[in-house]
Amino acid sequence: MNKSVPTRRPPRRSERSRLYRDRENRILGGVCAGLADYFGFNRVALRIILIVTAIPFTLSVILGYLALMILIPARPRDLYRSPEEEEFWKEVKQAPADRLGRVRHQMRGLENRLQRMEAWVTSRQYEIERELNR
Repeated sequence: MNKSVPTRRPPRRSERSRLYRDRENRILGGVCAGLADYFGFNRVALRIILIVTAIPFTLSVILGYLALMILIPARPRDLYRSPEEEEFWKEVKQAPADRLGRVRHQMRGLENRLQRMEAWVTSRQYEIERELNR
């Protein structure tokens, strides 16, 4: 019998740009690491701010942290296929217009390169050199 192995569907774009707890870079529950990743903050700086805030508001900070730990889902391990893809989505979350501009610039460069190649292949000089090289 042919048993199929269940495969996980690839994450949708909306799943990649949502808030998750980061289990890989966590100290307690991954809340600070997830918030820092989502908003583009430095993890250490966010943790220091949390500790400083916890001094006068200890109970509120602890309850808030526990609530976020329960409400925010953990980031799936296979959310990104490569580190490059993860970096791309971080840039999209933090500065979508900048990332879109870079992608547009890359596409424009590829379009120009393709136009030059097409002009060369359809030129008379290309046909002559091809005939001479036979």
